[in-house]
Amino acid sequence: MACYLEVLKEIEIYLYARTPLIILKSGERDRVERLLGEVSRNIKHDIYGYSSIRQLYKMNSLSTICSTEEPLQYISHAFKKKRGEIYSLIDFGYLENDNLYSRDILNLIYTARENEGTLILVSDDLIWNRISNLGLICNLNYPSQKERIEQIEAFVEKYKKLYKSCWTKEEIILASTVLKGFSEIQIENILSANLIKKNGFYKEDILLLANQKQLIYGNISNLKQIIIDKNIELYGLENFKKRMDEKKKVFFADEKLLEKYNITYPKGVLLTGIPGCGKSLSAKYIAAKWNLQLFKFDIDTIFNKYVGESERKMQEALAYADRMAPCILWIDEIEKALSISSDGNDTGKRIMGQFLFWLQESKSRVFLIATANDISKLPPELFRKGRFSEIFFIDLPNEVERKESLKYYIQKSLHMDLNENEMTQLLDITNGFSYADLESSIKEIAQSFIINEEFNLDFNLIKNKLLEVIPYERTNPDTVKKSRQWGKERATLASLERN
Repeated sequence: MACYLEVLKEIEIYLYARTPLIILKSGERDRVERLLGEVSRNIKHDIYGYSSIRQLYKMNSLSTICSTEEPLQYISHAFKKKRGEIYSLIDFGYLENDNLYSRDILNLIYTARENEGTLILVSDDLIWNRISNLGLICNLNYPSQKERIEQIEAFVEKYKKLYKSCWTKEEIILASTVLKGFSEIQIENILSANLIKKNGFYKEDILLLANQKQLIYGNISNLKQIIIDKNIELYGLENFKKRMDEKKKVFFADEKLLEKYNITYPKGVLLTGIPGCGKSLSAKYIAAKWNLQLFKFDIDTIFNKYVGESERKMQEALAYADRMAPCILWIDEIEKALSISSDGNDTGKRIMGQFLFWLQESKSRVFLIATANDISKLPPELFRKGRFSEIFFIDLPNEVERKESLKYYIQKSLHMDLNENEMTQLLDITNGFSYADLESSIKEIAQSFIINEEFNLDFNLIKNKLLEVIPYERTNPDTVKKSRQWGKERATLASLERN
């Protein structure tokens, strides 16, 4: 499908070529009328239209000429009366098969051909092949990003004196990306509803615009939206966060800019490493920082005993993700679902093929964040270049990262501030702890305030509690060693430094 300007030029060429029939595929009446009016002015020739609302009218002025209950007879007479006439029928129904109306249209096309005229059929429905074979088809896509940006800018400009606006050029570009796949009328309605609801244009409104897609498209069972805290923090993993800031700029880049350098938006990242070290939290963090909806895809639930049902559910889930774009798609512990494809299971192999094809070829701005605890179980096809933008290895937190996490959890849950000497002691004790070890240990101490109202907390209690913990590195030394070896050789380290 083509954008507005491409279709405009295409129709002008067809009209100069005296094509007897042009089928304009679109469901946006206002946009079609504007387009045909512009074509009429460009070629300096009147284009007349008929719709049940306006009756017969001029496209370049939208002024009604007359009313008629027999538009096809009127147009047929006009073609015979004057050569080279151009008429359009807007949303004229009953043309999908052989019937009285479609036969009349067929005769009208032959009349136009005999008199060097052109009939423009505007419809988003199927059209009988006897009709479509006589002409050329133009597909008018929903507004391009440039059109969406211009529409949003005009909308904000129109109301900025009445409502507060915090939208800069960056927010307008983000909003245009979020509103991809909507018609002009839908965009206008969504912006109007948001304006009234929020009494202005604010930076946090972008995610609310994205929620409108769910209201239109509904939900499916395998994809669940995860509600995230906009103030979520991710301590450590500085290299990962730096790379994601860079990916964000490319992900939201203007389509023309991507075309200029012959690149595509980043498809996603694979996060692997030691359990309890922030892989799942990273997905939520990126969704919050990018101000996008987060959908968790439970890929293992699509498998069904009935033939073809698993493939249908996979296709349904991926199509839904495309419709929700731009968004973050999160697949947790991806190895549990995709490892089945290497077990000789035909259904698993087909599912894997579907997923890889989508990951490689999808043009929608869906950023995939997949997490895996055991990378060895994933099929090698998944690591081919062009599927994941990058693979990150997340290790146990180093000293700097443990210090940030301890400080955060102790302040948040225990409402304490430790001095440097106390913090140094805790850092020595917690060497080898995962983020999950740190969080659960501190929160377990915090439970004492609820259990015992007279509970008195001091540093020694925190210290002794942490001394009781057997960290992940000591309970699973072989797993940690194996994971680290793989990460150092085949992935990008998520942290900037290690002990």
